[in-house]
Amino acid sequence: MIRIATLALGPLGTNCYICFNDATRHALIFDPGGEGEKVIQFLTDENIIPIGIVLTHGHGDHIGGAQALVDKYGIPIYIHEDDVEMLSSPTLNLSIHMGVQKTLDGDLVVVKDGDKIKLDSTDFTVLETPGHTPGGVSYYADGIVVVGDTLFQSSIGRTDFPKGSYEQLLKSITTKLYT
Repeated sequence: MIRIATLALGPLGTNCYICFNDATRHALIFDPGGEGEKVIQFLTDENIIPIGIVLTHGHGDHIGGAQALVDKYGIPIYIHEDDVEMLSSPTLNLSIHMGVQKTLDGDLVVVKDGDKIKLDSTDFTVLETPGHTPGGVSYYADGIVVVGDTLFQSSIGRTDFPKGSYEQLLKSITTKLYT
C-alpha cells in the first residue's frame, strides 16, 4: 500500500510529498523544496528508504533540498528535458530572487509524457503539464496525482515567470489533469 507524507519546506512552504510503500519502506520524494536535512531526519525517523527524487519542475522552491538528498543517498533525479537547464542556473530557477543560489547536480533521468517511474509494484505515470514552466510535469498513480505548481485548490499555477504560458497551462489542466 502506498502512503503519502507531506512536508511544507523552505521559505515558501513548498509541499514535498514522500510517497512510500508501507511494506518495503521504499520511497519517491517529490519536490524537496528546501530544508534537505529536515527531509533526511523524517526519512530516518520513519525508517524510509528513498529511491529517487521526482521533480514536477525546476524552480528553486521545488529543488532547494534535493542536493542534500543526492549527497546523502546517491539517488537519481527525475525531471523533464525542458527544465533540465534550470537545475544549473540560479537565474533560470529563480532562486537568485529569493536571496540564495540553488543548483542541483546528480544522476539525472529525463522523463517525458507516458514514462513510468516505479515504486516497487506501483507505477507513477508522467503527464506533461507545461505552462508554469516549459518542462512542467505531473505524476499519476493509483488515483493520486502530484501536480507541483500546475494546479492549486481553487487556483492555477503562475504563468508570469520567464517561459510561462497561461494558454499552455490551461490546456495542460483541461487535457491532462481533468481527464
